[in-house]
Amino acid sequence: MDNQKIFNQQYKNPSNFVKRRVSHEKFSTNKYNWYKYVFDHFNFSARCKILELGSGLGTLWLNNQERIQKD
Repeated sequence: MDNQKIFNQQYKNPSNFVKRRVSHEKFSTNKYNWYKYVFDHFNFSARCKILELGSGLGTLWLNNQERIQKD
C-alpha cells in the first residue's frame, strides 16, 4: 500500500485519531501534560479572538479551560 492510501485509510474519519489520542493519554510517560505544554507556547495578545477549525475534538482547549481569560 502506498503512503497516500495509508493516509486516506487512517484519516477517512476521526475514529483512528481518537484511538491514538486516547493511547497517548493512557500510556504517555511524560509527567507534563502535552496540551498544557502546547498552550504554554502560545503568545496571545490581550482580548484576542481565536477560531480554530478542523483540529479534532477541541481537547487542547478543554485541557486549558482554566487558563483561558474570560474576556
